[in-house]
Amino acid sequence: MRFSTIITSLAAVAAVASNPATSPAQTEGTPIGVVKLKDIDPNAPNGDLIVGKVWSLPNITSTSKPEPAKARLHKRYIHSCYNTANWVSQDYLYLAKNAVCNWIQDNNQVSYGNGVKVEWEHYEEDGVWYHLVNQAGVQVKTYWSIWAAPYDAWSWDKCFNTLFEIVWLCPGSNPDTAGGILTDYNGWDAILEIDNL
Repeated sequence: MRFSTIITSLAAVAAVASNPATSPAQTEGTPIGVVKLKDIDPNAPNGDLIVGKVWSLPNITSTSKPEPAKARLHKRYIHSCYNTANWVSQDYLYLAKNAVCNWIQDNNQVSYGNGVKVEWEHYEEDGVWYHLVNQAGVQVKTYWSIWAAPYDAWSWDKCFNTLFEIVWLCPGSNPDTAGGILTDYNGWDAILEIDNL
């Protein structure tokens, strides 16, 4: 499916973080382009608005995988969660991961250990685009990093499931999330980071 036909809303709602930690260091990567609103909605009046940016990521077969701090070991995967000042509603991040996987499928199909990082700064609601904000109303940006398993071709379902898990495994109290790291989820790895502009 074309990304433009199934773009979903991404919003932030009020939440309170207990003992917020420093924002995580952003994943390394190489800038490869931007996502403009007209790439998603050709009829948008403000089509040159940049709603996201894209980075390529190193192949996990030749570099170290993301390392969770204070990781929780499960039968299928390892994960750890961030505790930062930026918390965003899980409900809207669930919607966002669909759009991220759709964009990756149309533009940069990660496979065989390769990865991509997508920065998302805006969300759409009732046909209007807004900048993401955290619980204090401060503008933020989200980073979605995903690596395919070294033995896997591109799979939208595996992208969907991996990004769903990183949101679901790191809930706050509202429920919301400050993001986290997920490794070896059916061989796929993901990082969700939320940071100030």
